[in-house]
Amino acid sequence: RDPSSGKLVKYSERFEYDPVRQIQLCWMQFQPVDGSEPWAVPLTHRQFFPQEMEALLHYAGFRGIEFSADFEHAPLTVDSDWVVVSCRAPQRRRARAAKKVDERRR
Repeated sequence: RDPSSGKLVKYSERFEYDPVRQIQLCWMQFQPVDGSEPWAVPLTHRQFFPQEMEALLHYAGFRGIEFSADFEHAPLTVDSDWVVVSCRAPQRRRARAAKKVDERRR
């Protein structure tokens, strides 16, 4: 059912992958069963390889970076359908700067 109109719709998806840009395009197509005008919605996903994601997080200051196959921390394997990344956020620069100012005042 279309949430905005309440009409019953047939739903289909079409996927295209651009390996150079690592972009997954999903076309979500909606066909109302009453014969009214169909519509499509594009959804673009940027794909990251695990090593690439780890490097991006590391250089952004994240720590304790761990990959798993689900939210129960199952080991990641070549057959895993999902990749879940857990990590700790970097310290805020303001907090570090404020601490340095506070230390100088002592």
